[in-house]
Amino acid sequence: FCDFSKTDSIKKILEDLEDRFENVDVLIHNASYFQNGNLENTTLKNWEAHVKINLTAPFLLTKMFLKNCKKKKKTIIGMVDRRALKPGKQHLAYTVSESGLVSFLDIVSNTYENVKTGLVVMGPILPPKSGTLEDFENQVKKSPEKKAGTLEEINAAVIRIINSENDKIKIPVGCRIQNHDE
Repeated sequence: FCDFSKTDSIKKILEDLEDRFENVDVLIHNASYFQNGNLENTTLKNWEAHVKINLTAPFLLTKMFLKNCKKKKKTIIGMVDRRALKPGKQHLAYTVSESGLVSFLDIVSNTYENVKTGLVVMGPILPPKSGTLEDFENQVKKSPEKKAGTLEEINAAVIRIINSENDKIKIPVGCRIQNHDE
């Protein structure tokens, strides 16, 4: 168990993984904090909670993951909301922190020759806790196939990124994105 809002917990989880497994070659950033809000009603506390979970935790995990990375190839995958690539009007702190993760992974990929990054860009998958079922169903109706993405589709996207020789792959699940790469 890891509490991604606490630095000590983040350090411990990666140390535990490195102790348990000889080599960890893939890091998947999947933890996310999601609350609705716009510029007027987003509090500093809400902003900081989003940044801490959605951006600071991946920063710390990536830094620890790559600390001993010499020549061995590594893969880092970000699970991001479609809003990270095409922001709307709501979900200010969430969208900014998710967009920051996209930029962060691009910079990591640009910096390390032996690190490949990829994104699983998700549309509606599961109803969020901070919304209504009606809002979720409306999002599903707007998706390309008029259905929510599935966990199986997410798993397949992750495996495609891991097995690909290409860098900076973006694979959509339950949404459409521009510049879809394989």
